[in-house]
Amino acid sequence: MLLRALARYRYGIVAVLAVADGIVDGLSRTFSHSDFAQFTQAGADLVSGQWSRVFSDPWIQVGPLTLVLSGVLGLLHRLTSLRLSLLFSVVVYVAIAVGLMLVVGLLYRDRDETPDPLVTLAVGIGTIAGGMGFFTVVSGHPSETVIPLLWILAARDAVDRRGLRSGVWIAIAAGLKLWGILGLPLILLARRPRAAVYGVAMALAGLVAAYLPFLFAGNATTFGFDWRVMPSSPVALVLAPGTNFTWPMRVTQGAIVVALGAAIVLRLRGREHVVWAAPLGIVLARLVTDPLLFNYYWLAGEALALVGIALLWPRAGAALRIAMGVGFFVVAFAVLLPPASATVIRMVLLAALVVIATRSVPLLGGIPRSKVSSEESF
Repeated sequence: MLLRALARYRYGIVAVLAVADGIVDGLSRTFSHSDFAQFTQAGADLVSGQWSRVFSDPWIQVGPLTLVLSGVLGLLHRLTSLRLSLLFSVVVYVAIAVGLMLVVGLLYRDRDETPDPLVTLAVGIGTIAGGMGFFTVVSGHPSETVIPLLWILAARDAVDRRGLRSGVWIAIAAGLKLWGILGLPLILLARRPRAAVYGVAMALAGLVAAYLPFLFAGNATTFGFDWRVMPSSPVALVLAPGTNFTWPMRVTQGAIVVALGAAIVLRLRGREHVVWAAPLGIVLARLVTDPLLFNYYWLAGEALALVGIALLWPRAGAALRIAMGVGFFVVAFAVLLPPASATVIRMVLLAALVVIATRSVPLLGGIPRSKVSSEESF
């Protein structure tokens, strides 16, 4: 079969398609309305040594690692004279497509299986056809897709009793954007208390190391920023649309999400699909409690849904396969619907995947990999 023969070259095919789409997208736009343009300026200060002032603008609400990426791409732009939008688009399209394919392959190997090349190919093409690269470029927020993948890595290391390394992934996620720390409950998948404690300590230490120097520099005004509640957000059921949502409210939101995340993790612990379903549950908890629901906020859920569908695919019946495939594209293109309707539809469809995961077969000891050492506790 021609398609299966082509699937042998799935990474090359997806990389070529991603580069081509990235080039077309990058040449057809400027960054005049993208947040990435602002991040690039702050990133230039960071990589040029003027790091103490990068958070002097309260509008900069991303982490230092995102600004490093922005600064590096800005530097390449100045050295090569290539359009910044072109560099960013190509990197984003390729990284998202190939990154999700690699994560899916990794999770298949964790359960001692070889993924169907067609499934892996479909994942890569799905990121392009589903507009994940497009909406990342438009928004200028690549962290929305990267953070959930880092959470998957944190979850699998916690399941493997590698608490410290799990904490490192959470710390990196928080360094990209502060909401990355909301993945902290995933460390509870480390059943040994000592491993969980080490993981939480590592994540919090990484968070402090990433942000504290900027606070000590005295120019950070990050916490002076307020958001406005959007009418399409579930928060608008409690606070009137347009209400200022302050940083103390953000801290309260974070505490609620961590508590809900812990409950989700404990509910899913020991299930076959916990490493992607628990992060998806936490993403949903964040979205339900967030005052803003820009289209790019859903990229985290789309990435995790695509990984989950790929992992569920081999054992799913024809009806479920069709439902999952159609559901993914409905979530991806719900942007075409009225905002309130889009929010409800996306929430329901993503939550349905989490429910399916709760019905997956429990695994012995909650550890999917047969090669995990019983002595690994850090």
